Amino acid sequence: MTKKLLALSVLAACSFSAHAFVAPSPPPGFGGSPGNWTVAPSPGDTVVDRVLRQSKVLPVPGSAGQKVGVAYRLGNAAGRVAAAVIYVSPHLRTAVGIAAWLLAANLVWDEASKTWKSSKPGDDAYLSDGKRYLAWPGASQYHYSLEAACSARGAFMSNSSVTYTLSGTSNGYQCNFSYRMSDGRTGNYTVGVEVFGNSTCPAGWYYTPAGCVQTPPPKQVTQQEFEEALAPKPMPPTVPGELPQPTPLPVESPSPWVNPSPGANPTSQPWRVPTGNPEPNPNYDPNAPASPTNQPYRQPYTDYIPSPTYDQPWRLDTRPGYRYLPTPQGMNDPITIDPVADPSNKPTEDEKQDLCEKHPNIVACEDGEITDQPLPPIPKLYERKYPDGLVGIWNQKSQLIKQSSTFTLAGQLMPTTLTVGACPSWVIPLNFGSWSSYGEYNVAPPCWIWDVAKTIIIISALMLARSLIFGG
Repeated sequence: MTKKLLALSVLAACSFSAHAFVAPSPPPGFGGSPGNWTVAPSPGDTVVDRVLRQSKVLPVPGSAGQKVGVAYRLGNAAGRVAAAVIYVSPHLRTAVGIAAWLLAANLVWDEASKTWKSSKPGDDAYLSDGKRYLAWPGASQYHYSLEAACSARGAFMSNSSVTYTLSGTSNGYQCNFSYRMSDGRTGNYTVGVEVFGNSTCPAGWYYTPAGCVQTPPPKQVTQQEFEEALAPKPMPPTVPGELPQPTPLPVESPSPWVNPSPGANPTSQPWRVPTGNPEPNPNYDPNAPASPTNQPYRQPYTDYIPSPTYDQPWRLDTRPGYRYLPTPQGMNDPITIDPVADPSNKPTEDEKQDLCEKHPNIVACEDGEITDQPLPPIPKLYERKYPDGLVGIWNQKSQLIKQSSTFTLAGQLMPTTLTVGACPSWVIPLNFGSWSSYGEYNVAPPCWIWDVAKTIIIISALMLARSLIFGG
């Protein structure tokens, strides 16, 4: 291992202090929980393409009170939340943005009845086309539009066996239906209605149960009908700032954004905050060519890089550095930076030096090579009791085994007649007297039994000898 390798290991241990993460306090109005963040707009806040922007609201730690702007994309439910607030707060209807929003949804406030109403005709009113129709022959009621007559014809033909649904009209008198039978069969059906030219309700007027009128009467709406009519309409930019404070609106991921870029799809951008005035550059070499880092002056700064997490949407990565300048005129306010194109983000000459070039007198950078010493000899940990293994044990102990009483037991138990090739003869006399003479009987076992017994005893002796010598 050379001094360079040792120095690199020390440098790697120290390199992690170049940046740190900070978590600033959330801006006013921000709330909710991870995955369900909300924002309560402030007066004057505007929304464009569902993006709400707030200027200089996020305090930046360590930047002498500097604040940066943020942006949120409002969730799909934001319109319904705002509509519910307007429904219970009718006094908001006079605000410019809210008034335009209500107009687009045909919603009006009836001060006399203290209710919200829709200026669109109700289900019992429809626009006349200037003709009269009979939905079927013999019908007693006239209709003043082909669509109204066809709808009545479909209701007249439908029953428990078949249901007719109006799909359109054609040729000024025909009704086009789709139908479904109770057994699941489907199909299409076209039928005509009777047409009369002399209508008592002019074209463009509305026919209502009370008669033909030029303007249909407003229809009272429930809160659900109010929200369903207003929420789908595009929200004017000023509406969030016109709502009562605070009114939390849902926020859609991946927002919020810090120091957002312009446009309908913003992203978070890093920015640079000066942390001191320009000062002489101690590494400036007037005899060397000018470069992005070889300048007479430098100014300290801290870069703030948005690094959000699931539960810390405002987390920032701080990276201090120097900005090199040809003159002592530096920056006074934060600026948005491009970390790729900014030359100040390139390694400085000081950063390019390795540890030994910066600190040549430390122990790790002493002159000469650091060489490894050879390892000491390995000590002898134990002496082998039987260096020749099992063969050596048998050669040393076989005579002792053969001389042991256990080994000679087989010879001692066997009859001596075995040595001359004859099996022992065990005769039992059964003559007890003149009154009971039963003769003599040989009860000796077969001769091969003795060979088997001898073999078993020898094997047992060997096993006992092994146990005595090796243990176990």
